[in-house]
Amino acid sequence: MKSTDGCESVNVDSIIRSIKYGRIEDIEIANGKMVSQPKRIIKKIKVDDLSGLTNEVGKIDKGVILKIEVTGGKIAIVHIEQHI
Repeated sequence: MKSTDGCESVNVDSIIRSIKYGRIEDIEIANGKMVSQPKRIIKKIKVDDLSGLTNEVGKIDKGVILKIEVTGGKIAIVHIEQHI
């Protein structure tokens, strides 16, 4: 969205809804408004097994698995940086 002061405004609402659990990082601010897309989106995904991990990874065009949390010898939580 274009604001009246000439800076692009960013609607993060749709980004927040798309990740459900995780972090949104590095959004630039100018004149009191968010003016850039986030540089990093970190999704925190609960998976039950390796096939669940493979399924979630298959949904992402580009990214990096930052961390896989293991509980009781099984995959529990996966943290994925989604490239924008």
